[in-house]
Amino acid sequence: MSPGSGARRLPEALRQFLRFNIVGVLNTTIDVAVFTALTWGGINYPAAQICSYGCGLLNSYVLNRGWTFGHRGPFQLRRALRFLAVNLVSLGVALIALWVFRDLAHTSLAVGKIAATAASVTVNFTGNRIWVWR
Repeated sequence: MSPGSGARRLPEALRQFLRFNIVGVLNTTIDVAVFTALTWGGINYPAAQICSYGCGLLNSYVLNRGWTFGHRGPFQLRRALRFLAVNLVSLGVALIALWVFRDLAHTSLAVGKIAATAASVTVNFTGNRIWVWR
């Protein structure tokens, strides 16, 4: 069926989740690139994580606001602060996961970074969908 011939559309939540993950791949690419550059440059991994996460965060806000959750209109400080709060919680989850995998489990930094990224996705999407962009 062609798109306009009555084909079923994906439920809105699923469409948002797919878009959120596409944006997330781009955010993660930015995050990992900055994190790698900083740690290779001698910056300790917690500081590198905070900086790299911030770079992905800026990209995330812009793309998720307009494309994923379809918000138009003027900038709203309240939403931006909620977005920041959700992402700070997600950053905390990522930092804890990095610490657990790197310092307690003694895995490689790459394994720790992958675990940190995976650990924060559910917190991030759920918080954005039900609290920030509802």
